Amino acid sequence: MHRIALGLDYLWRCGVAHGDVYARNVLFTSPWVARRSEAEAMSRLGTPQSGIVKRSDGMGCEHNIPPYLVRSASFRGHDTEVKLADLGNAFFHDDPPPQISTPWHVRAPESIFGLDLTKYVDMWGAGCMFFEVITGRTLVDSFLADRASVINGLGAVLGPPPGALFGDLDLDDKTAFMPFDQYFCLNYDHNDAQLLGEEDEGILVEEYEKPAREFSDEELRVLCGLLKRLLNYEPTSRGTTQELLETLCRLRD
Repeated sequence: MHRIALGLDYLWRCGVAHGDVYARNVLFTSPWVARRSEAEAMSRLGTPQSGIVKRSDGMGCEHNIPPYLVRSASFRGHDTEVKLADLGNAFFHDDPPPQISTPWHVRAPESIFGLDLTKYVDMWGAGCMFFEVITGRTLVDSFLADRASVINGLGAVLGPPPGALFGDLDLDDKTAFMPFDQYFCLNYDHNDAQLLGEEDEGILVEEYEKPAREFSDEELRVLCGLLKRLLNYEPTSRGTTQELLETLCRLRD
């Protein structure tokens, strides 16, 4: 999270907003691998596992389909470099575009409601990304997300948007509001029984499938406070990249 904030802060100091901050626009590189020969890297990563691509109907594949796929490999290390990528939606602070094409489930409210955009869309994007990094889940459901579903999803965890900013909205009457602190902690603990409610028959995460806790209750409280600031309907209330860096530095200490 700290390195993402560093990248955003650098862009902001250059007068540029990224405009499309979300998980798929973050790249990871490993200097350890780059400094090793292929044989050394393979000794750590293992022999590549590949499989031939076939059509389920037995017909031949089109010419643009790869003949085989290679299973991805990973290893734990602490020398990973994190980079912000894809500046296709970037804009100068004093010349924002009328609209951006960020995916619906991570799109800032002002973009969803067709309001003027500012550099603070980056802070919203950072909040959505940090929520996903911490909990392993998106802030609102990303499956078949559209404008209506995202509006209702945000209303369920942040409450309805201020009428003075966004006008009257026809929110789904069935949407039950849950305080953000509770929503955040339940997602972090993958407590689907309480998230979905007793009447929902969805597939719950088994206890053995849940990841081990990485943060203490106090750390979660601080992180929750940070997310509540970033995920604010009012753009200027989300703070700046410099303030975000200062908060993350205090967490690291």
